Amino acid sequence: MESEPTASPDAFAAFRLPLMVDLSLHAVPAVAMLLDFFLYETKYSKKEMQFGVPIALFSYAAVYGLWVEHCAKHNEGICMFYFLSKVKVGIANGG
Repeated sequence: MESEPTASPDAFAAFRLPLMVDLSLHAVPAVAMLLDFFLYETKYSKKEMQFGVPIALFSYAAVYGLWVEHCAKHNEGICMFYFLSKVKVGIANGG
């Protein structure tokens, strides 16, 4: 099977993953987590859905955003994910 480049056209050749490696790192875990969720997840109560889930979601998003910014500072302002660098520019410019 032919390997394909990563999504970033600016990626160095050393950072391009073969397609099977990329799928094993991203698609297989995603499918496994979806199966786990739909087969084994217990239902949340109404109170958990109204209060617990939004708090957990916003807390995770805030911590993840801080972590991405922290990593970007150590990488000369370059975000660890190519598409996030473009999104940050769009957000900074107001859309």
